[in-house]
Order: sequence, then structure tokens, then C-alpha cells
Amino acid sequence: MVVFATASIAGVIYWKTKKTTKPANLPRLTAISKQAEPPKQEPSAPDTSDHLVIQGIGVDAKIISVGLTKEGNMEAPGNIYDVGLYKYGAKLGQNGTAVLAGHLDGANGEKGVFYSLDKLKAGDIIKINRNNATPLTYKVTKTRVYKSTNKPSEVFKSASGANLNLITCTGSWDKNKSQYDERLVVFTTLV
Repeated sequence: MVVFATASIAGVIYWKTKKTTKPANLPRLTAISKQAEPPKQEPSAPDTSDHLVIQGIGVDAKIISVGLTKEGNMEAPGNIYDVGLYKYGAKLGQNGTAVLAGHLDGANGEKGVFYSLDKLKAGDIIKINRNNATPLTYKVTKTRVYKSTNKPSEVFKSASGANLNLITCTGSWDKNKSQYDERLVVFTTLV
């Protein structure tokens, strides 16, 4: 009886702790362009992280974990070369929706990792090369453009299957807000 009660209390504590680590609402589509800081130097040690590979547009980028900003936006990577995996979404290769954000460009017009993301079309292939696991292959199903202030549920949650959505900036540059006014989302499904 004591063991059962202790396990029940531990389960409730774990559930409450686990529940509070996830955001209550879906994030807005973040501003992911025109980095004010110069790009960070790549580490000299060998890179053993997972990589996003899109041969058709010349992408081979390290995947890092990102969360939310205090304003409720999905965080963006700290440089224009990496892509950020939304840590509150599904894990890569699992049912649900994983989301990767990448920069369109840098503060001085340098091409970011997703500079050519708009060239992808339905049927194109995206790969995730994983450090200690079998690579994953996704197929592009569609692309959509949203206002930067939108919170489109279909970007962060899917009805079924294992999905990966890629986000970058598009549209017009708003000098007053220091961001582009739209976001391009490429939707993909695990094959």
C-alpha cells in the first residue's frame, strides 16, 4: 500500500512537472532573417549532430534545439547557417509534427540556410542524416505563405503521420519592425 501511494504521488509530481514544460499555445511564426549579429564561427571539433540535407537547393545544415522567445515566437538559430528544431514539437521520425526554422538571409544580405527554400515543390526529397540512427527521408507535400503574426495550427500540429515542416521568411522587409512580413512554410511527410 505504501509503495502504491509513493508511486502515485511520484506519478502526479512527474505529470505536473512534465505538463508545465510545454507551452500552452502554439507559437507565432518567428522573424528569422536579417541577423543583427555576425555569424558565429563553426566549432573546430568534428560535428556529430544531426544534419538537414536538401540536395536540390544545396542545404547541409546542423540541427540545433530551439524553444520559445518571451514574446511567444518560435526561437530561431543564432546564426544563418544552422536550422532550429522546435523542442516542443514531435521528435524527428516520430508521429506528429517536427518543425525546423532557418534564416533567409543575414544583416548584410548574405544568403542564409533557407535562402532557396522557395524553390522546393511537391515531390522533392529532404533528408535528415542522424548521428547514431538510420537517416530519415521526407517528401514535400505542399508549400504555404502566412503573415508573420499568424499562429497557423497546421504548421505545428498534424492530423496524422510523421511530418516535418520547414519555416523561413518571405515577403517584404518592414524597416519599422525589422522583419519580413510573411513566412514560407514547406510541409513534408516521412516516406
